[in-house]
Amino acid sequence: ETPSSGAGNDGGKSDVDQSIAGYEEPIVLTQSTHSFLFTERTCSVPFAFALAIVGISYTCLILALYNNIYEDSSPGNPLNLPVGVTFDVRAAQYLALLIGLLMEEEIPESLYLLRMISERTLRDKAPDLKFGKFVFCACVRILMGYLFYFNMFIVVAQATA
Repeated sequence: ETPSSGAGNDGGKSDVDQSIAGYEEPIVLTQSTHSFLFTERTCSVPFAFALAIVGISYTCLILALYNNIYEDSSPGNPLNLPVGVTFDVRAAQYLALLIGLLMEEEIPESLYLLRMISERTLRDKAPDLKFGKFVFCACVRILMGYLFYFNMFIVVAQATA
């Protein structure tokens, strides 16, 4: 059994998840493929799987951002923002941005874990995990969250109906 695989009926939390404790309550590591980037050995199938997922996610986000920015753009309007949209479209744009900000979880969750899990805590509670890989995983997730935000902003700002 690997450190990231759950055992028993504990709500899907792994042994590592339960062993890392914050100030008052245990810190729960996310049940996502990103966690494999620091809970698994570098030369393992789960790590390679997680790396492939990250690569696919980044590629999709970058291609979508490129397509959204440069599709039908002009020198006078490089982001192709519509002019003179109606009030209901503008209200929907602001509401969509607000919902997107509230629903995105990569950035706040990664920042929370970085703040709550120190190198010493990780070494004491889970000595088989490397702190550098943990920080790398969190930074990958934060950057992915910002790419999502940029895409969301461009799509919402370009909406006309």
